[in-house]
Amino acid sequence: MKRLLAAVLLLVAVPVARGGVEPGASVLLRDSLHLLTGARLGVVCNHTAVLPDGRHLLDALAAAAPGALRAVFTPEHGLTGAAAAGREVSDTARGGLPVYSLFGATRKPTPAMLRGIDVLIVDLQDVGARYYTYVSTLVLCMEAAAAQHIRIVVLDRPNPVGGLAVEGPVLDTALRSFVGMLPVPVRHGMTIGELARAAAGERWIRGADSLDLHVVPMRGWKRAMFYDETGLTWVAPSPNIPDLATALVYPGMCLVEGSSASEGRGTSSPFLQTGAPGTDAAALRRVLKEFRLPGVAFDTTSFIPTTSASVPKHAGHLCTGVRLVVVDRKRFRPVLTGAVVLHAFAAARSPGFETTAFLDRLAGESFFARRLTSPKALREAAARWEVQCADFSRLRARYLLYL
Repeated sequence: MKRLLAAVLLLVAVPVARGGVEPGASVLLRDSLHLLTGARLGVVCNHTAVLPDGRHLLDALAAAAPGALRAVFTPEHGLTGAAAAGREVSDTARGGLPVYSLFGATRKPTPAMLRGIDVLIVDLQDVGARYYTYVSTLVLCMEAAAAQHIRIVVLDRPNPVGGLAVEGPVLDTALRSFVGMLPVPVRHGMTIGELARAAAGERWIRGADSLDLHVVPMRGWKRAMFYDETGLTWVAPSPNIPDLATALVYPGMCLVEGSSASEGRGTSSPFLQTGAPGTDAAALRRVLKEFRLPGVAFDTTSFIPTTSASVPKHAGHLCTGVRLVVVDRKRFRPVLTGAVVLHAFAAARSPGFETTAFLDRLAGESFFARRLTSPKALREAAARWEVQCADFSRLRARYLLYL
């Protein structure tokens, strides 16, 4: 690899506003514009690329480096973040700039798209779960930049659910897909900038040896912080992650997508509730209570998924099940909780309940569904994941930027 900048840039030069965190975009514009001097710029971003003063990064760059912007690239959900999950997005334009969709005809910038670009900037808000596809877009952009000998500058943002906890199975690379490209646990406890450093340093990406990577860090972020402790305004990174409460459960409850049960899409509380037609909600709750899962309680609930921009499971049908109530977010183990929820649907004999092949892709291990068959199998799996996470934690320590 040509250069892997640790990116600890003037960390004491400018004080942080009381109680506030400055994202990498702010640090770039104030302290690190030398990285862009004389360069023609491409920007990988969406609606989350905002500064604390409310300006979008594209507008700020246009003012700071007039005429430098050449193209914009967008991940799943598009530039506005409004497109439904899994729905392809077309190329568009913004203020005369081409806006290339990386969730449409291609998921990796093509050489033609990158022609005339010297620096590719990435500013995306991740949510801290391996299967959130913005990290996959980052990985593919890193590979494309390496192939074209283009510098890539990643502007770091907080991990909304903190940077301490690491949980779940580490991805088996045989199951590498767009919902999991890096061999990290489901809940990886890293920022998007730290993931970029690890992907390059561990050569998890094609062309790592020719990659010119710079990560511009945040100021003021600590690993123990949840997003509501940063002083930054929450911007929903995608339609079904409307708030921090949802982001907290997402690393585990997204696993329900790999089953016949509803994960709450098509309701006002996606991932915070789950159910299926005919499920005995009380029986489901009893099974869940037997596990005494830390930091979470369960209430019985019912809901009817409605069709809006997407077609959720069981649309128009009454689903009965449970709603999660996180009572201690520091002790809460979302991945274990999601696995136990899937086990509980089977143990409570929810009518027609089954898992799908997609579950293994989400979990990142080939035998995930088999580990749900009994409480003993689940506990053995959880113990195995803890060993994997301990090994991963030692590896990731080389790439962390924050205490």
